[in-house]
Amino acid sequence: MEPAPLSFTVHYNGARPYAVLICGGVRRDKKFAVSSGPDRGKVAMHIHNPDRVVVTNTITGQDAIVFDRPRRVFVGYSTPSPTAGPHGAVAAGNTILIHEKDTTYVLVGRSVERFAVLSEIEDFVSLLGPSDVPYPYAIDTADNCYLFDERVILLARHDRHGATVPPLGDPYRYFYDNNHIRDLDDVPIEWVPTPTAGYARLCDAWRRLGDPRLTWAGMFCTLEEYTQIQIRIADVLGLGTFPGYENLGG
Repeated sequence: MEPAPLSFTVHYNGARPYAVLICGGVRRDKKFAVSSGPDRGKVAMHIHNPDRVVVTNTITGQDAIVFDRPRRVFVGYSTPSPTAGPHGAVAAGNTILIHEKDTTYVLVGRSVERFAVLSEIEDFVSLLGPSDVPYPYAIDTADNCYLFDERVILLARHDRHGATVPPLGDPYRYFYDNNHIRDLDDVPIEWVPTPTAGYARLCDAWRRLGDPRLTWAGMFCTLEEYTQIQIRIADVLGLGTFPGYENLGG
């Protein structure tokens, strides 16, 4: 007998932008593989080999996006955290991660986005913040950690005992606390996935707020220097970008 479809509504800042219907497949609840942090030993819902997944935009009423026979669906699970809001069953499915094929995944969150990753994803957590904003992240089989909202990868590093550095806990908090470097007369420079776009935003903000006779390049750094700073930040912190990205709309 085919199991009844599972239905979830995605959260975002008090709204419920998407409804996700998972039809068929085998439900396998599993413990997270992480060995440290608040997620150790927690149980997540995985749906293996569903017949189809239907994603409907509840706000615009656009045509549903249908994924036929994906490999697996990860149901976002929010764990207890000092900085998180609701957790457990009440927050289950606040975001949904669909494994389409190989290293291609689709996140249903504030929008529907397709990502390419480095290795197959093993665990998926979706911390629900106090303002009902999810912070979804995933861990692959090589211990790389994917922060979907920031489109950044915390690349796995291990100490001599084999433990992951940094320890997995709240990876968004780690990133926000460490994603900058003080340089150029103690001016903090944040890491951005695309240096050209980041530099353009800085120059534009400086033009609007600063003396129009003084340029960012003349006062602080050129694009080439800014790019080198970005490379240095990424190297020090072990940051990477997603190999592929596409917004599917819906």
